[in-house]
Amino acid sequence: MFSWDDKYVGAQILAAKLVLDATVESSGIWAQYKANAEQFICSCPWGNIIINVSTATFAMFIYSQYLSPKQASLQCSDGVLSPSDLTSLVQAQVIQP
Repeated sequence: MFSWDDKYVGAQILAAKLVLDATVESSGIWAQYKANAEQFICSCPWGNIIINVSTATFAMFIYSQYLSPKQASLQCSDGVLSPSDLTSLVQAQVIQP
């Protein structure tokens, strides 16, 4: 899925921020970068143990911070995730009872 040496997810999340901020066009390659970032976040199997959970949760947290001021949500195949939903998922992975 993802390794510490793979910078593509981080780069795509940063490109998605540019789209969300309307700094770049929301079509073409920029739209593809945003779609790839969102696909990564939507495809994380949060019910299972995953490799590099720290990296995945960090990426999810950062993206939730980009969505929040825009009052935007993430449309996944299983439903819509708000920035607070993403933050709750991150907290559930990091904070163990």
